[in-house]
Amino acid sequence: MTVAEPFAVVELFTSEEARWKGHPLYEEVVHFIARQEKGARCLVTRAIAGCYEDGQIATHRVLDLSYNMPVKIEILLPPAEVDSAVAELRRMAPDAVILVRGEPHASA
Repeated sequence: MTVAEPFAVVELFTSEEARWKGHPLYEEVVHFIARQEKGARCLVTRAIAGCYEDGQIATHRVLDLSYNMPVKIEILLPPAEVDSAVAELRRMAPDAVILVRGEPHASA
């Protein structure tokens, strides 16, 4: 695969406490993407502050220290792989917010 080929971006917004089969979700997503061997890349970013849908605020400030920081998992993959990857990610992370940008479907 060359850099000139189009990529789609799949973003998952979740938390450090999210789990899949007893393991941190973000680690399991990285392993899932790595096993695909489809030219995909994956990056996990831990926020320094954020909030959740229920209004809970997470921060690194000493007075308000939180251990459940927001986590963003960003995946770059070929458009032909998006639908199957997103289906598995929804199964793994039913509470995560999942966004897809780019070309979600391969051209025929």
